[in-house]
Amino acid sequence: MSDVSVNIGKIEEVIAAAKARKAEREAGMGDPVKEKISKEDRSARKEQMLSEREARKASRAEKPVKLKVKKTAPDLSPLVGPMEATYSEITSNFNQSQITSLVQHLQRHNRLRSVEMSASSPVKEGMNVKIVNGDPKFIGMTGTVTESRRIRCFVNVPGAKKPVYCFTSDVEPIND
Repeated sequence: MSDVSVNIGKIEEVIAAAKARKAEREAGMGDPVKEKISKEDRSARKEQMLSEREARKASRAEKPVKLKVKKTAPDLSPLVGPMEATYSEITSNFNQSQITSLVQHLQRHNRLRSVEMSASSPVKEGMNVKIVNGDPKFIGMTGTVTESRRIRCFVNVPGAKKPVYCFTSDVEPIND
C-alpha cells in the first residue's frame, strides 16, 4: 500500500505544478501563449518566404558556373596548328553527346597506343627520365624510376608527395 500512496503523492504534485503554471499564464507571468495567426497573415508570410527563396536561387544562378571549369584550363597543354583548327571545328559542329563519344574513342585509342608502346619501352629502376605524357602537372618534369613493371613504372619526382605512376611510354630516358 505504501507504493500506491507514493504514486498518488507524485500525481498530486504534478497536478499542483500544472495548476500553478496555468495560473501564471492567466496572470501574464508565465510563458506567453502564441497568438493565432490569421490565414491572410500566414499566406503573406508564405509568399514572402517564397519570394526570398527565389531571390536566393536567382543570385546563385547569376554566379558563373563556368568558373570551376575555367580553373582547369591551366592544366591543359596548349593546342597548336591543325589541332586548334580541328578543336574549333569539332566544338562548333557537334553536340555534347557527339563530343563525349568522340572523346571516349580518342581516350581508348590513346590508351591502347600507350600500352603497345610501353611494351617496347625499356625502363629500368634507377634510370633518370623525363615525363613526356600523362598527367599534365608532371609533363616536362624529370625524376628517377623507383620501380619498373612490364608497361608501367613509378617515377620519383622532386616536389611530389609520392612517386608518379606512368606508362613506360610516357617517360623518356635522360642521357647524363
